[in-house]
Amino acid sequence: MSILAVLFVFFFDLVLVAGFRVFHKQLSDRFYKRCAIAFSFEALSTLILFLLPFEEWRYFSFTLLFDLQCIKGLMLWSAIRSLDSPTSHKWWVPVVFVGYFLLLLAADLLGLGQFVVSQIAITLPLIFNLMPAWTLYRSQWISWKSYQLLLGCILLSQILFAAAVQMGDLDTEWTALLYYLNVVSNVFVGLSAMVIGMKRLHARLEKALKTIVSMRNQTEAIVKASMDSILITDIEGRILFANPVAKSFFIGGAKEHPNLFENEFHSEAEDEESFSLESINRALNLNNNAFVKYQCMMEHQTQGRIPVEFTVVPILNDEGKLLSFYIRDLREQRQNEVAIVQERDRTKQLNKQLCVALEQAKHMTEKAEQANASKNDFLGVMSHELRTPLSAIIGMASMMEQEPLTAQQRQSAASINYCGQSLLLIIGDILNYSRIEAGRVELLKKPFSLRQNLQQILTLVRDQCNHKKLRLYAVLHPRLPLEIVGDEGKIRQILTNLVNNAVKFTEKGHVSINLRVLTTDQKHLSQLEITVADTGIGINKEQKDRLFEAFYQADCSTSRKYQGTGLGLAISKRLIKAMGGEIQVDSIPGKGSTFTALIPCSHVDADSSDVFNFEWNVIYVDPDESGLSWFKTNLSAYGVEVKCYPSVENFLQGESAKRLSKTICLIDQQALLKLDEEPQVMGKFKRLQARVPVVFALHQVTDVLQEFKYSIAKPFLIEQFMEKAATIPLEWNQKDIATEEIPSAILQFEPLQINVLVAEDHPINCKLAKLYLDNLGCTNRIVHDGNEALAALEEEAFDVVLMDLHMPALDGFEATRRLIKLHEGKDRPRIIALTADNSKNEKEVALEAGMDEFLLKPIKIEKLREVLIKQMKVLTRNKLRQ
Repeated sequence: MSILAVLFVFFFDLVLVAGFRVFHKQLSDRFYKRCAIAFSFEALSTLILFLLPFEEWRYFSFTLLFDLQCIKGLMLWSAIRSLDSPTSHKWWVPVVFVGYFLLLLAADLLGLGQFVVSQIAITLPLIFNLMPAWTLYRSQWISWKSYQLLLGCILLSQILFAAAVQMGDLDTEWTALLYYLNVVSNVFVGLSAMVIGMKRLHARLEKALKTIVSMRNQTEAIVKASMDSILITDIEGRILFANPVAKSFFIGGAKEHPNLFENEFHSEAEDEESFSLESINRALNLNNNAFVKYQCMMEHQTQGRIPVEFTVVPILNDEGKLLSFYIRDLREQRQNEVAIVQERDRTKQLNKQLCVALEQAKHMTEKAEQANASKNDFLGVMSHELRTPLSAIIGMASMMEQEPLTAQQRQSAASINYCGQSLLLIIGDILNYSRIEAGRVELLKKPFSLRQNLQQILTLVRDQCNHKKLRLYAVLHPRLPLEIVGDEGKIRQILTNLVNNAVKFTEKGHVSINLRVLTTDQKHLSQLEITVADTGIGINKEQKDRLFEAFYQADCSTSRKYQGTGLGLAISKRLIKAMGGEIQVDSIPGKGSTFTALIPCSHVDADSSDVFNFEWNVIYVDPDESGLSWFKTNLSAYGVEVKCYPSVENFLQGESAKRLSKTICLIDQQALLKLDEEPQVMGKFKRLQARVPVVFALHQVTDVLQEFKYSIAKPFLIEQFMEKAATIPLEWNQKDIATEEIPSAILQFEPLQINVLVAEDHPINCKLAKLYLDNLGCTNRIVHDGNEALAALEEEAFDVVLMDLHMPALDGFEATRRLIKLHEGKDRPRIIALTADNSKNEKEVALEAGMDEFLLKPIKIEKLREVLIKQMKVLTRNKLRQ
């Protein structure tokens, strides 16, 4: 009876394993091994139930049976976990086995009572046996309904087993009945697992079937869509299947499937094996039934001889061997190959032509570089050749203006000087534009003063503005930094071009210049804004589009009326673009134009603007309303109190000397010249100027101006006026006034008293240099080449040498090198280079040769004096060090 029960349990345990088996195609060995261990514990508990006498070993057998049930549930849980994870749980078996005994012993020792202890002993095996079902559900091996079914069977089995154990000491028949009922419940567990497994298997089969159908549909779609012919034949070549392309190509209108080899095939080469069933079978046997390829010519019934490629793949099935043929029509491929060969030949020809073109381009580039070098040499020579006579013309005219001449003679000398300066500007524009077009724009960034540069530009255009009776207003923003970092020369050239352009095309009215620095978010990075506005002729939209083109002016009539090359704006735009800036123009024909340039720059210190300690109140008298507005607006920006009057008479009527404490008067020349017609007003004004300091803004010298101590030349900057006013003592009285004549146009300099050697080959420039040096109070000696200069230096000691760079026999470069070598270890004279070549290379070579200063012809006497004084200071410092 007991043996039958044990076998019955094993049988249904195997049913349970079979149910699990269908969960997966191939379960791991760990699963079966752990299931075998679990069912061994199941059989062992069955034997104990029927063989062990409960009366003698009641407590021990009771505990052992439930402990074995716990271990059975544990091993089943471990087996199911092994399906998802390889983790081993072998150490859990002894822990649970011993722990169960200890737990019940502890409960008994604590005096919990037999009922409580028995409930703990029953509940723990129940939990361990429910764990496998829960794990199956959590791992998504079974659904919720399947889990409920399996859970009910396991609960029933465990309850019946617990009842059989507890009834074992009362009635053996009842025990057997309960245990058999437990076996029946285990059968339900196994059947439930089988049903669950079958459902899962059915779902898996349905999924596989759908996959097969989907793959079949995809394969059919691919076969139908294939541009190649696909055939399946039997071993004798009879066509069993053909895709649409193959049907139209091989079968045509035949009702029955013909034999593939009824067509005639020819090898493309004599040494190639022909395409036949015999050759195919031999090739497949050699290739272990892999696949073979053939290329041959096929005699088609309607299309003639066609090149085709066959790929033969054997198909092995239960019915025998089939052959699948993948056939490609090679006509298009052969045409493409011919086209590729032709294209390759054409490409080779083009490559040859390209190589020839590259050689020609290289040769032309070399010629262009040679031409560019020749052009640069030509520009250098032309610069020298043009500037040399111009130097003499301008210099001689300047010296003539210093002589006591008649009014007509002085006017003629001034005209010569003006025309020479104009011609010099034209030459400079042409040479500068040539350098820019050649891409030789080099930026030199260094700190410089905008104010000083603007003052120099005002000096340059002063005579032209006064001649045309134009008002020129220059405005520097009060917060303008003392210095900005940028290319000083190019910014000055841009500003000069814009101002000259405005003055040239303005016949009446005024020209205004406004400079300010726009700060950015980044530290020390700014933009210089240059605004030049005029009340000139203006330009229309069509002219504006071409305004910045080289050699272009507003129109032909303007070109004839206003002289110039038309390069100023083109040069300015290119320089601004090279510095990363931009320029724009707004204009109304007949009313004027406004040019605005933005140039990136940086400033040394944002707070380093001019600070003037100005304690005067100011009265400005000017008949021009725009001049009054400009002066008051810009001076008031510095916090100065300003009053304006249109005439001296209005000023005298509105003010008295008593109310003019700490007040300075600025009188425009046009306002004062009207006093010649009003003697009474002139007398009153003379009495007032004894009590109040007067600064006169003059355009030109007249007899009326001889009685005034302080004057300032127009156009001027507000800051220049403030500096002039700062030289006047605040405690003004009659004793401070010493009537002083305005100096005439004749320049008079304090003698320098130095010995100068001039090395110059041009005779007129020699005369000009001697005139300059005599006027400056310098003893001098003239030589005509480098050899004569070296000989003169051996005969006599000189403080300074003015060395022309291009001279016959021995040029200035080599003469300088020999001079420095001759005076090695001794004091040598300072060497100043003279040249009409304004190239950067010329200056670099001169400085490398050892020259101390560089002067560009034509040279002004003021510039020469400045350089001589600078070099004398260097000589003095050198002597003090010794």
